[in-house]
Amino acid sequence: MTNLSIVIPAYNSEHSIKRTIDSILALEYSDYEIIVVNDGSEDGTAKVMSELSKQDSRIKFYENERNMGVSYTRNHGILKSTGKYVTFIDAGDTISDNCYQFLNNDENNDAYMFELYRVEGSKEIYKELPFPDEVVNNDFIMKSIIPSMIAPLKIDNLDEPVMGAVWRLVINRDIIVDNNIKFDENIRVAEDLLFCIDILSKINSLRIIKIPYYYYVREENSSIEKYYENNFEKSIHFSKLLDERMKNLYINNYSLIDTRFQVYRFYLCTWELSAIARSGHGYKEKINHVYKVKRFFKINKFSKDIFKELNNLRKLAFIFFKLNSSTLLLTCFTLKENRRIKKYKQ
Repeated sequence: MTNLSIVIPAYNSEHSIKRTIDSILALEYSDYEIIVVNDGSEDGTAKVMSELSKQDSRIKFYENERNMGVSYTRNHGILKSTGKYVTFIDAGDTISDNCYQFLNNDENNDAYMFELYRVEGSKEIYKELPFPDEVVNNDFIMKSIIPSMIAPLKIDNLDEPVMGAVWRLVINRDIIVDNNIKFDENIRVAEDLLFCIDILSKINSLRIIKIPYYYYVREENSSIEKYYENNFEKSIHFSKLLDERMKNLYINNYSLIDTRFQVYRFYLCTWELSAIARSGHGYKEKINHVYKVKRFFKINKFSKDIFKELNNLRKLAFIFFKLNSSTLLLTCFTLKENRRIKKYKQ
């Protein structure tokens, strides 16, 4: 029996999938299988993977009949997995050669969580976990880890939420199967956050490892950098699903989540404004998109209590929303995005 199954969803990844596979094959840890599922790619991904799978028996290549989305593709990979543990890597990302060595200790925990580098151009930005380097129980997970994945408060001393990405988790496969946990195939925005929450809420022993094993490559032309016309609507729909999840999980203690969830919904506004600012639309069209965000802000009736939980840029945006100024909002986030892109290209 293989100890670890590494699931990789691949879509139009002919130019990036090999560097991911190469980083896995360079591992010091050896008891693994690589499961790549091609999600109806329209480029040469299938050809690249067909050749790579012939070179190493640990590489197993599967294909969806058509493009089904990353959730379906990861679920497909889980079904094909045979390992005691399951983890995920996104095509184009890489891992360090000492990743997964902790499995040799055979601690038999329900899951493991580690740190990462976010790679932007030539920069590697260390994203540290604000938790102790130890095994924590479900009580700690529910009170500290899951809330910090929704949105940080000032008390957390964090600039952004703890990234709820599945590739930073190594999960005992029995936890997934016995609890019938799947990626929601009806959503394509932040689907891994829901999966992480579902997993974390079911486990009793999580080993936190304060080592950045994972390199999350944020490319300027990647899908996360593009502007999609209906993405904001999808994000709003996702926020409703997330709120339902939180109300079920914290049915007797929703106060742990309430303020964080309000902060999260305001984050949706600022994330969308950043996407609008970097889009290729003209000024008038951008302003029209800003109107949609303003409507969302108004409908939510955000309380002043969340203002103190925001960083300076988001506080400024909050003020501009209250002033009902589309121009100031667009100008603010255009300057922010131009500055970010300039730093990225340095």
